[in-house]
Amino acid sequence: MRHVLLISYDFLPQTSESAYRAAGLAKHLPSSGWAVSVLTVLTNRSEADINYSNICEVKPGKFLEKADRIKDLVSTYLIPDEKILWIPNVLRKIKEITGKQRFDLIYTIAPPYSLSLLGYQAHGQIGVPWIADIRENWVGTKKHGILSSFYKNIEKKMEETIIKNARKVVSCSDGWCQFFYEKYPFWGRDKFVCIPDGYDAEEMKVVDTSSRVDDKLRLVYQGGIDKNTTHQYLLRAIKELLKKDSSLGDLLRVEFVGDMDKEQQRLILEFSLEDVCFYVEDTSDKEGIKRLVTADAGIIIANKEKNIPQAIYRCIAARKPILGLSDKGAVENLIKKENLGWVAPFSAVPSIKSALQEIVDCYKRGILKPNYSPELSMKYEKEAIAQRLAEIFDKVVEENPCNDYLAVQKFGYRGNL
Repeated sequence: MRHVLLISYDFLPQTSESAYRAAGLAKHLPSSGWAVSVLTVLTNRSEADINYSNICEVKPGKFLEKADRIKDLVSTYLIPDEKILWIPNVLRKIKEITGKQRFDLIYTIAPPYSLSLLGYQAHGQIGVPWIADIRENWVGTKKHGILSSFYKNIEKKMEETIIKNARKVVSCSDGWCQFFYEKYPFWGRDKFVCIPDGYDAEEMKVVDTSSRVDDKLRLVYQGGIDKNTTHQYLLRAIKELLKKDSSLGDLLRVEFVGDMDKEQQRLILEFSLEDVCFYVEDTSDKEGIKRLVTADAGIIIANKEKNIPQAIYRCIAARKPILGLSDKGAVENLIKKENLGWVAPFSAVPSIKSALQEIVDCYKRGILKPNYSPELSMKYEKEAIAQRLAEIFDKVVEENPCNDYLAVQKFGYRGNL
């Protein structure tokens, strides 16, 4: 069995997209012929939180353990982010574990974006192929005032180094693959591979469905709500819908399950929707999955053009029609391509209101059901996704695995940064 060193700053029980992606691959790659060793940051997680073998925790950088004020100061000026302080500790740990275990491949998952730089240096240190998993663009996204152009040029050089030296660049949507291909067409379209996040079939198995409210049309949003991913336009549409037909107040129940900041919570009260819209705090995702499985439809809010929230795959797994609020981009394309439900522009209240009315009408007529086949869910199950990634691993390793030792001779321990 071949062995991959998977490096991710986030891992369970953290709830970031990077953590879920890393955990899903660590769980399912072994069934496709790849043993996995994970390097992640040292936290207060327990063995019960992890439930994975071959997890190696590495202490964060010195300043990452300091007070928030110092961390904020450090993060302002470090390129590409403060997690770069973690790299020396990880490289020392890699040197230690590679003395005991041989690896065939390195796989890094970003964000944080410094993980890709770590992958490049680890690739040069141990001389095996490296694949970079990059979710989004990071060049020029951090503002540095009058120094912004200077920092952006450095970040651009870093990204060029990453793209050049990674055997493959994996992203979670076709939109991001196209984005990187257009920036770096010289390396060819095959350099950039889409591997979606998907869902874990085991976590979708819900026994307790007692939270079901059978006499309501129940719509569930699972995920975070903040000033960027806001529900204010959806609330406005619901408010206008209720003005048109007040009886819908007794029919409709909308649940936002996950993490919502105080300002967004207050919006529900400001719109006088506390009898229709409910916030349910959920830091583990378990409550959100339970409520989604027992709902009539799922809601996806995505204001980033190329990103696809993991919740959309859970909706597919739960066989729920979807109301997607998203401007033109990855979410809209996926909903239309797979016939998953309705999609309206992120901030277009009239369009959202029209889609909600259609959902209400379908519910009253008893035809609010998914229009896609049950087989579609198998396409996005994490075991199947891990198998597709394992095939890429095999191809990369079988190309010219020994040539990567040239990186050690050329760049040495630290790489050519």
